[in-house]
Amino acid sequence: THYTVLHDENKMSAEDVQRLTYHLGYTFARCTRSVSFATPAYYAHLAAGRARFFLNEGSDGASTVGSFNSSSSNFDFTELHNDLKNCMFFI
Repeated sequence: THYTVLHDENKMSAEDVQRLTYHLGYTFARCTRSVSFATPAYYAHLAAGRARFFLNEGSDGASTVGSFNSSSSNFDFTELHNDLKNCMFFI
């Protein structure tokens, strides 16, 4: 059995949470239909995929499957070109 517990700091009713979740499934700009996850989760996944290209992890880039080592918190990011600094990514 798997449970997910939500702490409601906004005092939303169960109907409001359900309505918000439903509407978030229809706001993903890359799809004209509903998606199975809330749109912010899809955008976070896309942003993390973009960030992966700027991370020097000693890999040859041939593997598409990776793992995250939580004990290593020192990440080595490549130096961005000045034109890319302080810019938002188009996702």
